[in-house]
Amino acid sequence: MVIVSTLTLIMLILHASLFWYGQIVATRAADQALDEARVLNGTAASGQDLGDQLVAQTGVLHNATVKVTRTDTH
Repeated sequence: MVIVSTLTLIMLILHASLFWYGQIVATRAADQALDEARVLNGTAASGQDLGDQLVAQTGVLHNATVKVTRTDTH
């Protein structure tokens, strides 16, 4: 019984850690995509490409998409 409880606790900690890491990867990719699109002569496409590259490099998130929209005022 103790072994089952210990293994369950370890699996829950692993699951929570991977969830937390996935959130960090998504936030980092979004921040980098925003920075890329905001620079002078930056485009929404270049920001989206960079965000997609960062998500793909980590291999943590599957079927994730990055969408960047740029307007004249933002």
